[in-house]
Amino acid sequence: MEYSLLYIGLGLLGASLLLLMIEAFVPSGGLIGAVSAVCGVAGLIVLFNHSVAWGVSGLLGMLVLGPLGFFWAFNTMTETPFGQKLVGALSEAELEQRALDERARLEARQALVGAEGETVTVCRPVGEALIDGERYEVHAEGALLPVGTRVRVIAASLEKIRVRQIS
Repeated sequence: MEYSLLYIGLGLLGASLLLLMIEAFVPSGGLIGAVSAVCGVAGLIVLFNHSVAWGVSGLLGMLVLGPLGFFWAFNTMTETPFGQKLVGALSEAELEQRALDERARLEARQALVGAEGETVTVCRPVGEALIDGERYEVHAEGALLPVGTRVRVIAASLEKIRVRQIS
């Protein structure tokens, strides 16, 4: 009977670790993790009933192996196609496409340098201007610019378009 408590306790702790690693792969809304926690606590209670030494050993083992097992499973999961979709990781082709899209946006923004437009909101210093028929958020250089002020784009990046009032 005494050794059966030991085997039951170790089995519950093993099941707890296994369920914790499964939780990293299977989206369950935390249900598998909760069952894992219940198994772990039950296993520790059984081990402490067997002996204090086994209980403390089980507790220390769970404190070390639990996080290690979960992070190992999580890192392994992100290498799988399912895991990459789950955590939003991108393939090489998707990363290249994003880089090309960003480069094209930057080139389009930089092509605005020298273009003229008109403010459609008050720029304090941030506002909006109509430039080449499109509405952009702009950062005015210098003082406040009222609606209808003629402006010229002096610099452009992905983050902002700087404009200056045309005299």
